[in-house]
Amino acid sequence: MLSEPIKLVSNYRDILNIAYMVSNVCNYKCSYCFDGCNDGTKRFKEDWIKVSDNLIHLLDYYKEHSTKKKFEISLLGGEPTLWKHLPEFCSKLKLHHNVSIMIISNGSRTLDWWKENSKYFDQVVLSLHIQETNIDHFISVADILYENNVVVTGLVMMDPDHWMQCTEAIEQLKTSKHTWAINLQSLEDNSKRKITYTDEQAEFIKVNSLIRRGHWLYLLKNMFKSYYYQKEPIATFSDGNKRKLQSNEAILNDWNHFKGWSCNIGVDRLFINVDGTVSGTCGQLLYGEKYHYNLYDINFKENFCPVIKPVVCQKESCLCVTEVNLTKKKV
Repeated sequence: MLSEPIKLVSNYRDILNIAYMVSNVCNYKCSYCFDGCNDGTKRFKEDWIKVSDNLIHLLDYYKEHSTKKKFEISLLGGEPTLWKHLPEFCSKLKLHHNVSIMIISNGSRTLDWWKENSKYFDQVVLSLHIQETNIDHFISVADILYENNVVVTGLVMMDPDHWMQCTEAIEQLKTSKHTWAINLQSLEDNSKRKITYTDEQAEFIKVNSLIRRGHWLYLLKNMFKSYYYQKEPIATFSDGNKRKLQSNEAILNDWNHFKGWSCNIGVDRLFINVDGTVSGTCGQLLYGEKYHYNLYDINFKENFCPVIKPVVCQKESCLCVTEVNLTKKKV
């Protein structure tokens, strides 16, 4: 029997990671997109002041009732840069807390938009979708972010049906003016499409998940803007060995089945869904409660008062790389 992980430890220390799906409005229609992420059924919230007040209360609560003092907030979509209130929302969060803001974007907004608004972001992950992305524009956006001291990563979504175009795009990204990071991302099945990699393709992603590191001087200068690089977990295996896991390794090896494990979801990481529910990305209930808190609840400030503690996973599989790599163990 092959050895498998029985425990993962990620050192989040005083950092809380929050992924917030601000809408499912997107200008791309990728066939492999997660179900519900580009339907356009959940528009951006117009009452952004109320939403930001509730989120600030959540951060206040964690500072008072846990060890968390720093907050890494990832804004997702859909395409978050289409939200007209995004700059004001980010500015207000930073005014009240020690917040590092990351957005995951397809980079399709104009170069002028990125020049004007890059100051609101600490880290930007630009996802490259081979059937949609203008690669020259993508490179220009990444270079603009780099020049404005934003920690930028080009994330190539490795589509097995368009493999050659993906590998050609990787080589084109390497011609950029500046040395920002280039990572590869494996895809997962959705209700419309089954993703199948050949053994060679899976091995290529595993070995080359980090194609290019950002220049070390640039990363050193910006190291306090982002906490993203601190969370590759140390795995304890069933044979007693310990080693660090690469970001996609658990998913690629089918080690992402944690039902019945104790997990630090709700302690080190939260997911705020497009409907406002606070949970794991898979919908896992948090804090040992039998219901979800909701950021859009009119009485959220009065109602949000959980006991912050790990949960026992109730889901068959974990498909979110960040949550796969949280601290967890078999119980």
